[in-house]
This record gives sequence, structure tokens and C-alpha cells, in this order.
Amino acid sequence: MTTELILNGKLALVTGITGDLGLSISETLSEQGIRIIGITSGSDKKDHIKKQIKSNKNILEVLTCDLSITEEVENTCRYIEKNYSCPDIIINNAAVFSLKNLEKFNAKEILSTYNINIIAPMLICKFFIENLKKRKWGSIINICSSSSYNGGGTKGHTVYSSTKHALLGFSRALDEEVRKSNIRVGTISPAGISTSMMEDRDDIDKDSLMTTQEVSEAILFLLRSQGKGIAYEIRLWRMLR
Repeated sequence: MTTELILNGKLALVTGITGDLGLSISETLSEQGIRIIGITSGSDKKDHIKKQIKSNKNILEVLTCDLSITEEVENTCRYIEKNYSCPDIIINNAAVFSLKNLEKFNAKEILSTYNINIIAPMLICKFFIENLKKRKWGSIINICSSSSYNGGGTKGHTVYSSTKHALLGFSRALDEEVRKSNIRVGTISPAGISTSMMEDRDDIDKDSLMTTQEVSEAILFLLRSQGKGIAYEIRLWRMLR
């Protein structure tokens, strides 16, 4: 059986689908015949994004959900289960990032960042994990960061980096729990992607940033990984840094 036949027709849940990386991920998955349900915060209403989403026939629906609110996350998962069944593939891509030192944050900002970057992925996985175990097939990919392995490289990463450390740790621990049920938990940890999130960064050479397509291809590599020896943790470094 070819990889294309394995992936064709699968159902994927992608958070942060209207962001630059989310759009790229959806295009890459769609090319493999994967059907997609997207989650967005609803904050980005740009016409070109609406047009790109609408033109992708494999995107079944884009749901608006505030990932910082537990009840919204759980209600969105219930809606997906009721209307589409359990996703075969879960890609936790949504994240928020503020480059500022710890003392510049207030408590609400810290809690919101944690809720979006780590609590929401945990809740989504928790909701669907039993069905994935019964199915004995599933793929969970969490988009981490090079900051999952260090302090971010420059000052101002304290809150963001700590959430990405937590996401990496969660992914590793969850993999231990579900591996025997043929559910694979992988991570992609890029070091700087050319997205709108990086536009205001003056501490990075913009020409050194990797493309969203390169990250999407790494996701596809994990999804295609079959057999007894698999890749499950990918770190993507910029060639020039």
C-alpha cells in the first residue's frame, strides 16, 4: 500500500489554520487527499485568506474558537466529533508569541499564552485520544519551536519558551502512553519561519528565515513515516544564524 493511499481520505484537525503556517499546512495536506477541519481564533478576516480557504475543496469547515477558554475548546471538540467523527490526524499549530521580558507581562497575558500554547493542545488530545486508541491508528503532530530546547536565543522569550518546553515534554510523555495503540506523537521544532509573526523582529536576519512550505513538508514527512523505525521529533535549523 502506498503512502498516498494511506493518507488519502484521512481527516485532519488543524489549529491556527488561518495563519501563514496553517494555510501552508492545509495546502500540503490537501495535496495528499486529506480532508481538513480548521480552527481559527477568528481574528484574521483578510480577504485573501478567506479566498484561499474557500478555494481549498478539502477544507470541510473552519471553526472559530478562542483556544484560551477551556469551555470553547471542549465545545468545539464535541462539535467536531458529532458532525465529522474523530480526526485521524491532529496538528496543534496555533500559538501566540510576545517578545518581552517577564516583568513586562501581566498575569492575564501569561495565563492566556499558556492556555493557547499548551493547555489547548492537551485538551484537544485528551478529548479524542480514547477514540484514536479504539481505532488503533492516529497521528498527532505538535508544532514546537527551537525554543523548546533552549531559552529562545535572545531576551524576551521567557513565557513563550517555557510554553514550548512544556509542549515538547507533553508530546514525549503522550507518545509513551499511546505508542502501543499505533498512535504516533511527533513534534516539529522550527528555528524562525518567514511569517507575519516575525515581521517586527529586528534581531533576526529576515533572509535567514525558513519558509512555511519547508515546515509543512517536515509535517508530511512525519505523517508518511511508517514501519518499526520512525521519525517523531524533528528540529529545523536556519542555514544562516
